[in-house]
Amino acid sequence: MNTNRGSTILRYGLLAIVVFMPFHAFFTTWLGANLGHLLAIRAWKEVVLAALTGLGLYYFSTDNKLRQILWRRTINKAILVYGSWLLLASLLHTQPLAALIQGLAIDFRFLVIFVLFQIAVFYQPISRDTLY
Repeated sequence: MNTNRGSTILRYGLLAIVVFMPFHAFFTTWLGANLGHLLAIRAWKEVVLAALTGLGLYYFSTDNKLRQILWRRTINKAILVYGSWLLLASLLHTQPLAALIQGLAIDFRFLVIFVLFQIAVFYQPISRDTLY
């Protein structure tokens, strides 16, 4: 995949999640009430995040420089330790599979978004002009 095109998809996908989340409850409830399939409509952010995670994993596995930079950061090591501990603790306790999956999705969502933002900024750094 073209790195420039993929990083743009990653950047705009993350931007869509961040921008639309404040309005998520209102619009998904309204759409679900009018069209039905409320749970499927509410899952838009998980679907987008899953696709972006696949793209991020592709870049992580193919780009050595990105991999080295991400491994060097202490916060990413802390995320890895926390995620491993969370998985182990979740698997050791007995709960229904659906509850386990939903709980892990909620717990990992913000960590995954944080790492994906690091990948997006790696490929398209934010300049001061963009911030002002």
